[in-house]
Amino acid sequence: MWVLRTPTGVGSLELQTTSMSFSLGPRDVLVRIRAASLNPRDLAKINHLHPTPVKESLIPGSDDAEIVLEVGSDVHDFCVGDNIVTHIATHLSDEAFATTDDMIQGLSQQRDGTLCEIGVFSDTALVRMPKNLSFEEAATLTCSGLTAWNALFGHPGKVVHDGDHVLVQGTGGVSIAALQVRKAMSCIASCVSCGVGSGTDNCERIACSSSRCNSRSYNKQPRKVESPERTWRFTRNQLSHNQELGQSILVTRPGGVLSVVGASGGFEGERPDILKVLFRGVSLRGIVMFRNMVEFIEAKNLQSAVDGVTFALKYLKAAVERLRKGEHFSKIILRD
Repeated sequence: MWVLRTPTGVGSLELQTTSMSFSLGPRDVLVRIRAASLNPRDLAKINHLHPTPVKESLIPGSDDAEIVLEVGSDVHDFCVGDNIVTHIATHLSDEAFATTDDMIQGLSQQRDGTLCEIGVFSDTALVRMPKNLSFEEAATLTCSGLTAWNALFGHPGKVVHDGDHVLVQGTGGVSIAALQVRKAMSCIASCVSCGVGSGTDNCERIACSSSRCNSRSYNKQPRKVESPERTWRFTRNQLSHNQELGQSILVTRPGGVLSVVGASGGFEGERPDILKVLFRGVSLRGIVMFRNMVEFIEAKNLQSAVDGVTFALKYLKAAVERLRKGEHFSKIILRD
């Protein structure tokens, strides 16, 4: 297992031997983790750039796919041998909205995360894994998959429908997951990305596999989001540059949905006045939404996109460096 002693960079990660002595509470589940994935939030925590506190000697990571080894006396939804995935907010009721405090108390914050071989999690933090996905594919769902799903289906009365216009930005896990969902929904979509290489090529392959979608790429420059008719109903903004947020507001039609996810490029540039309002509108819901996404993935037989380079868990530092350099496509996977 990996332990983050002090968040001072990748050098503060220590590979340790996992203890095999576990005492399960009534609602605990003992699991063997088969695959995990990295998120920008992991990189931020390692480098002490995350805005919320984390516990000392933290096992980082929040996304994984695992097999149940043992269950507590009051666990009824899971059995030994079940394949499951984690939910980042560990003690929410089924349909509750996650508050900032819920997230702080969740995985890879005040509770140990998923970058280990064996772990113990509350049954309220677990969801059945889609039957049609491999462990590597399912390990992308906790943050990226559910965030994309929430952006498209999480707003009552404003869920995505066939024929809706969807704009996503970048080639990270959330954008690619949103592109794959839009394909299953026959939406009209566009992907605006930055950079060259396999990430851009894969984005174009996913985006342009339908005549109802197009892709644009820009090489290492702030990208201008254009839509002459302002017809985008759903806009997914990564906020890699403040200018892009203002552009995204302009190209989202009245009554549309703009989802602000992350801040990979910082907050330089002129900041739109609406910023705080938009951030307050970003929401994470409980287990029910995750279960609905799992059912959709199985019904549509969606296959989660992953990076072409995978790592054994012991090579976490190399995986983090690939994430830091932005050399990956979609999600970086670590395997047992």
